[in-house]
Formats: sequence, C-alpha cells, structure tokens
Amino acid sequence: MKKKMARFGIVIIALMFALSASPADAKREQHEFQLGRAKSFARPFTLIIPIPVNKEGRIGVYAKVHSSDKSLKHPLRFSIVLVPKKGKSKTLASSSYKRGKEGTQVRYEIDSVDLRLAKEILLIIYNYSEKRRATGEVLISYPVQGEESRAGKPIYPDLVVNEIRLGPDCSVEVLLANNGPGRVVPVFWDKKVASLKVYVNGRLWGGAEGLAAIDPNKNLRKVRENAIYRSRHRVKGTETIKAELVVRKPLMDSDEGNNVKTAKLTCAGPPDLAIKSITLTRDCRVRVRVINQGGPIPRALWNSKNAPAIYIYRNGKPWGGQTVARFDGRMNLSRQNGTATYISTFKVKGGEKIRAVIDSNEVVEEKSEVNNALETPLTCR
Repeated sequence: MKKKMARFGIVIIALMFALSASPADAKREQHEFQLGRAKSFARPFTLIIPIPVNKEGRIGVYAKVHSSDKSLKHPLRFSIVLVPKKGKSKTLASSSYKRGKEGTQVRYEIDSVDLRLAKEILLIIYNYSEKRRATGEVLISYPVQGEESRAGKPIYPDLVVNEIRLGPDCSVEVLLANNGPGRVVPVFWDKKVASLKVYVNGRLWGGAEGLAAIDPNKNLRKVRENAIYRSRHRVKGTETIKAELVVRKPLMDSDEGNNVKTAKLTCAGPPDLAIKSITLTRDCRVRVRVINQGGPIPRALWNSKNAPAIYIYRNGKPWGGQTVARFDGRMNLSRQNGTATYISTFKVKGGEKIRAVIDSNEVVEEKSEVNNALETPLTCR
C-alpha cells in the first residue's frame, strides 16, 4: 500500500477545522480539497483524509465540487478505504462524481469486524483528469467515542423562526436566523435536510423544501445572520399564519423548540402614509420618520419618474425634499407597518416651525390623506 501511494504522489492533509463538535458518539468535520492533475487516467492524482472512527455506526461523506474537468463524464471518485493491520487495503464504499452535478455522497455502516481489522480508515479522493486540477469541499460525519467540545457539550447551530410579517402586496415573509453557536456548513445546501412549512388558518398552504429554496443566499451559514423566506401567499383580510422549520439529519439543531411561530396578519386594504415624528439630529438637521399604516404600495412606484416624495417647509416656506427611492432604498414603506427615515441636508438655526408632507405630489391612492402632514416647532440648542 505504501509503495502504491508513493507512486501516485499522494498528498495527505490533516484536519483543517471542525465545524461543529457532535454528541459523544458522533463527529462532523469539513475539509477543503485541491487536487493536482493526473499523470495518466490509470495514475490519478490522489488525496487522503484520515477518518479517525473508533465506534460502530455510519460514516457519511458529502462532497461538493467547485471545479473539475468537464470533458470527462466521471472526473472524480470518492472512496472510503479500510487499511488493515495486515494484508491489502479494501474499498468499503465508493462514489464517482458525475459531470454537471454539484456533488456526490458516500455512506458506509462500519461494524465491529471492520474496527478489529482496521489499522486506519481513510477517505481517498481521485482526480482522473490529465488537463485540469479539481477543487471542492467535503463534510465527513463518523461515530467516535467521547468526542465533545471544549465546554464538554455538543456545538450545533440553533435555527429559529424569528418573525412572520407582511411583505409587498400583502405576501407572507418568514424571518429565520441561526442563533449559534454552531454554523451550518455549505454542503447542506445541496441536501434536503430542512423544510419550511407555512400554514394558513390551520391548513398547510405550502412552503419550501431544502435550504437552497429556504435561504438561497446562504445567510444561515453564519451565527446571528438572518434569512428571509418570501412566500407567494397573499393575505386577504385577517389570517392566522404559522411557520414551522423542520430539520432532518445529518443537519443537527440544538433547540427545536423555537422552530415554530404563529402570527395573526391583517392586510389593511389601501395604503396609508403618515408622518410619525419630526425631530432634530445632533447637528440640527431635520429628521422625519414616515410609516405606512395601511396596505401595500406597489414597488414599481419607487423606480417611476413620478415617485412619491416627502417635502419640508420651513416657517411656512418651501425648503426642499426627496423621493422615496432616495431615502427608502429598501422599500420598507411598500409594506404594511413599514417605516423609513428621511434626514435633510438643511440645518435648523435657532427656533423654527418645520412642516413635513409625505406624498406631497399625490401619487399614492391612500385610505386617508389627513395624516400626510405634520408641523412642529424645533429649536437648535
């Protein structure tokens, strides 16, 4: 075995980092790999990753390939290999990466006989291409005795449903987060390890299957990052919306008690823009807070030539203003109860009366326009 490995020019890599410690009988590790070109198809470039398994159970390898030779149908192969204390090595399980796919996986149930015979268990990755290098990452899970984090506890991500709210056009939005301390590794975006179910008035409406559909931007990889799932369901009147995040192995969730949330949402018909407050910043610039107390506003208005605007009057005289596209780039005012803040470039000198008017150009058809204006005295101290 040693002579054969030397002939192939094998590079052995150690563990780069453990993404999450697992319970006392399992562990998961992530490795990035970069393989050189093969000398020939019969002599592939080979990379070895030791798997320090010491207990019966399942070994799982989940591989994602970033780059490889597209001219070969199966440019890469991933094999779980048993190196015995005596005799020849034995391939326990193997899977070839197929051109055009994002990745592949290998699984093997290791038993007491394997453990008695084994000197070591390896993951061997083969690159058969003579033209191109190959890069990617693998997530390896395997059973071990007594593996814990430094604190003596498993380190898993904590996926949570934080909020259910109305989006544009009264569509349902579900805000998700990873409270940590563990991270969700990128390999899981290629697996059906999670589903988000949305219920409307007690009945299952639909949702999303897989992290790629739930969180396509992969925000949940990092701790304290938020992800927004935007459904196609539009609330009519008042409805009770329930969102449930279901997590399946091999992805582990440290607390499944916060994976469900229920909210009563009301689509309030026509929009209702209002000036909520007028205050001064520390350097005496005028700050106006605007809220949409009614239903949704079409987002197309933000990019139109005749976009809704805010206008400021100083002691009864026009002072200046700005369109919503300028001070509300995130289009918060397009949804019910959304708010945005306009801060002027002008400064108040001494004491002055400031009047703010939202939708001063009367673009939005509102439920009420009485609350579109507010006047208040302000003093710069």
